[in-house]
Amino acid sequence: MGWSFANDRSVGKNEIVASFRKPGFWSQGTDVIKDSVVGNHYWAVIQRADGERFIFLAMMQPGSPGLGWGYKDLDESMHPYYYDCPLGLLALAGPTSSKSAQDWRAGVRDFHESRRKRQAVAKPGLVMSYGGQQYRLIANLGRRGWDVDRIMDGAGFRMKARQVNEGLRTLLSGQEDLKPQKVEQEQHVAPVQESLIA
Repeated sequence: MGWSFANDRSVGKNEIVASFRKPGFWSQGTDVIKDSVVGNHYWAVIQRADGERFIFLAMMQPGSPGLGWGYKDLDESMHPYYYDCPLGLLALAGPTSSKSAQDWRAGVRDFHESRRKRQAVAKPGLVMSYGGQQYRLIANLGRRGWDVDRIMDGAGFRMKARQVNEGLRTLLSGQEDLKPQKVEQEQHVAPVQESLIA
């Protein structure tokens, strides 16, 4: 139930993932139906010899000095408390009789629905709060976050994606208005400054 790390520093995340895809990793008659890597999570639909399918998760991380990457493996019946499993894998896994796995799958669906709603709301011009300040979303930078302007002085910043997500969660919880807002003050044009510190 613990972590397994490679004793070779040259073993990285790609090598760990490749080992999961090798037939010799799994017991006889067990197959990987489909897999996906999301960040440092390796997700797979596994089929046992008896035809039963389940979701497998390997959490991966680099080891301490002198060690390569390692992993800790779980399956959905353990309710791993990570919900970024691709929805397509849930469909391939088929039904499960495990109450814990059913609860976990509901959490995965909720995670993806919440993310879909946040992405639908995040549009240039939207004003949201973060850290007690109001910011207007200017340009989506993908995984790097958003260019934003602080309302009080027009200063430009790059806001991390997780910071924008936190502000959007506040919007979606009904605590703020979801409509893009016009600010009745002079608009300043300022160069983008360093990222906000959380």
